[in-house]
Amino acid sequence: MSGSCSYERFRGTSAATAAANIKRAFKETLVNERMLRLWFVCSTQGETDFEDRPCPGRLQSLDNSALLTAIKE
Repeated sequence: MSGSCSYERFRGTSAATAAANIKRAFKETLVNERMLRLWFVCSTQGETDFEDRPCPGRLQSLDNSALLTAIKE
């Protein structure tokens, strides 16, 4: 998938067009225009790693026991 994103960026297509092209070619619903915009900005800045990164302010995992304790209180 990252190869397709890179190719679309190289061609100079917009994020909306790239998302439509990728969805049409791969029947892929995981890629959307918003995500491609973010990837295009990152690739312009030299980042080529498309792996997930931690999001600030969000829990990385859910502790079920802590959640149940909080709900009971």
